[in-house]
Amino acid sequence: MKKETKSKLTSFLDKNYERMVSFARSRFNQVAEKDGEDIVQDVMLNLLKKTNFVYPIENLTSYAYQSLRNKIVDELRTNSRNDVSLNRYLNQNSSSEFIELVQGVDEEFEDCTNLIHDALSVLPESQRYVIVENELKGRKLKEIALELNKPLGTILARKSRGMKQLKTIIESMEDNNEDV
Repeated sequence: MKKETKSKLTSFLDKNYERMVSFARSRFNQVAEKDGEDIVQDVMLNLLKKTNFVYPIENLTSYAYQSLRNKIVDELRTNSRNDVSLNRYLNQNSSSEFIELVQGVDEEFEDCTNLIHDALSVLPESQRYVIVENELKGRKLKEIALELNKPLGTILARKSRGMKQLKTIIESMEDNNEDV
């Protein structure tokens, strides 16, 4: 980065630091663990580290504030993905209800797993193998094609036909409420 741009950034930061912090705090307002100062410092550090700009910065204020907005959005997105503890929502009476709820979900999951297993057993082996390897084990279709020494189009067709049949089988099992 040119020395001139760095000096502009540092003088801008000196003049506008408090305003940027209050801007970040007003947008952030107890949503994330970071304070407004942390956000401003992260943004300014990233700007100072940047070695080259494609175009010269014409309006440093708008560039810095846009960078600050982008960083706040990133932090909010990251924060929204964090796990939330249910302990603060549970009291002594509701903990047994919660345990019953979780056990009910486990039973439903087991029923669903059994349903899928039964439906898969009806499929032809070639289709079942592709679906199990790709959907359940997470293997790529290309890997499966290489393993089976078949064209990728054949593997795609097997999966497509198998998924359609699987859907039909599961729907009919649910309608009939019976096992295969």
